[in-house]
Amino acid sequence: MASRKPKKPSVRKFTDRETRLLVRRVTDWLEAAGLAGAKAEAYRRERHGGIRLRITHEAFHNRSLAERSDMVRDMMDSVPEDVDEMVFLILLVSPKEAKRDPVSIEFDNPSPSYL
Repeated sequence: MASRKPKKPSVRKFTDRETRLLVRRVTDWLEAAGLAGAKAEAYRRERHGGIRLRITHEAFHNRSLAERSDMVRDMMDSVPEDVDEMVFLILLVSPKEAKRDPVSIEFDNPSPSYL
């Protein structure tokens, strides 16, 4: 009998009014800031948990974390404060990094919380 690799437990990603609003506001801001074509994605791992946000754009390629942060410094000013307070992760990646960066892979396939 062939041995099978244990299947990773799936974690449901929740989207709601706040995650959709965040993506709309961030996308509008990025476009106005000259980063048209950026892909913004947001979800929660739990219905009322913190929001994870990933922004993918070619402009982040070969830039340091500080440079990337500077590029989007004022972005969250476009988001209502109550939604801003829910965001606990902002991931800024290039399209290539989105496929190989461990944190980006975790964004795509979140591990279950054992707390």
